[in-house]
Amino acid sequence: MQFRFVAMVSLAALFGARAPQAMAQSAVPAAQTATPPDGHTITLPAGTAIPLTLINPIRSRSSKPGDAVRATVAFPVTAGTQLAIPPNSYVEGVIKQVVLRTKGTGQPSVQIHFTRLLFANGYSAALDGDNTQAALALPSSGSPETAGTPKTTSAGGPLSGGFNFAAQQNPQPPPLPTVGPSPAVVTGAVLGGGIAITALSIMLMHRRATHIDAVLFDSGWQFQMVLNSPLVIGADQTAPAAQ
Repeated sequence: MQFRFVAMVSLAALFGARAPQAMAQSAVPAAQTATPPDGHTITLPAGTAIPLTLINPIRSRSSKPGDAVRATVAFPVTAGTQLAIPPNSYVEGVIKQVVLRTKGTGQPSVQIHFTRLLFANGYSAALDGDNTQAALALPSSGSPETAGTPKTTSAGGPLSGGFNFAAQQNPQPPPLPTVGPSPAVVTGAVLGGGIAITALSIMLMHRRATHIDAVLFDSGWQFQMVLNSPLVIGADQTAPAAQ
């Protein structure tokens, strides 16, 4: 009887010592698999230019600040030798301002703020970028075609300090007497009528333009977006999206 009691106490002590060790060993794998390894990312720095193609047109009347704008990436964007944004990826943003006629150029302009990048496989990333639009250069008055061209007289000959022999050989007859209103009155009436017709045409065109929802930037318009802040993209998403 005493031998059995000693044996039971020894077995209890042995199992009691091994139980914490077994529990600790079973807890190690659970703690290791709870935290997944960090994924590799690609970072595009601020100032990166991304070529885009407009999807939905921007109009003169119906397009207003706050309206959604969608475009696609027109050319693949790389970070070093690694593909960062596949072509045909989508970007979404909102209109900030629409100007019908820009001062100095007379051309329409639009300001768009982009906030979201969407891959073809459904992966999306937040971004902060604005569109850029180059100003149209106006032709200067001193063009190369007019520079250095010698001046000529009414008879076609170059200016000189002597007589105009062509004019001397072909003398002009005296003017004939005029009948009716003077040329100055006729010229003034014609100019006044032309100015009135031009002003009326401008008023009609302006009134028509204010009532027509004209397309300022049609689908397929090519432009650029510049990142205002770095864009972080999951590297494991670019390859599936490109496929």
